[in-house]
Amino acid sequence: MYLAGVDNEKSVRAPDNQSYRMAEAYAATGTAIALYNAMVTGKGQHVDVSALESVCTALENAVQYYDLQGVIRRGKGTEAGIGIYPCQDGHVCIVAIMGQNRYLWDRFVEWLKKEGVEEIELLEDEKWTNPAYRATKEANEIFSRVFNRFALTHTKLYLYEQGQKNNCPISPVSNGKDLLENPQLNSRAFWKKQYVEQLKGDLTFPGEPYELEKLKWRLGSGGPAFGQHTGEILRELGYQPSEIDKLEKEGVIHVG
Repeated sequence: MYLAGVDNEKSVRAPDNQSYRMAEAYAATGTAIALYNAMVTGKGQHVDVSALESVCTALENAVQYYDLQGVIRRGKGTEAGIGIYPCQDGHVCIVAIMGQNRYLWDRFVEWLKKEGVEEIELLEDEKWTNPAYRATKEANEIFSRVFNRFALTHTKLYLYEQGQKNNCPISPVSNGKDLLENPQLNSRAFWKKQYVEQLKGDLTFPGEPYELEKLKWRLGSGGPAFGQHTGEILRELGYQPSEIDKLEKEGVIHVG
């Protein structure tokens, strides 16, 4: 959260409870390793995953900055040519230059030249390779005017595909609809449909993030309905059917 802020701005919350998502991913990985070990040795083991420790892996080099330089790292702020810009149907994220990489910048400028973008000559000056200049208000206003004029007439998909063809790092800021319609994900049959009995219909789920030559990935059972396993769990804990019925009638539990 702190890394996403700039200067004295408040911290910016990442979406979708990222600490839990990262902990879940590490828990799944640790479980898979323990399961494989159990298959080999015949012995199980406890897997302990800390959400806090998982989050630390997302701090990039913030710890090293402080350890080696005594610098508390935050976001870089606004720098022309790097960041999120509007387009016809949303936004794209572009990295037109990093540091003083003239080669990267030149490819970007040549792409916009081929597109016939107005005032592109304003981006040809050598000063654009200077990070200090790109951080100025003047640079941001010029870049936004030139690039936005072009981007606002095209879709995210067009900008992404043309950026790829011209070796320019640019990517769509995708929402759920964009991901479901993404040509790359669909060409790999990433999205899987499965009938869910509780809903009496199909749901679309993310598929495999990997493909193995000999082991085929598949979806398991759908998520349980509300209270679906309540009775089963309580019976395992020693509750009698009459006790479970009483708890349900009193509204203490819900048995699906």
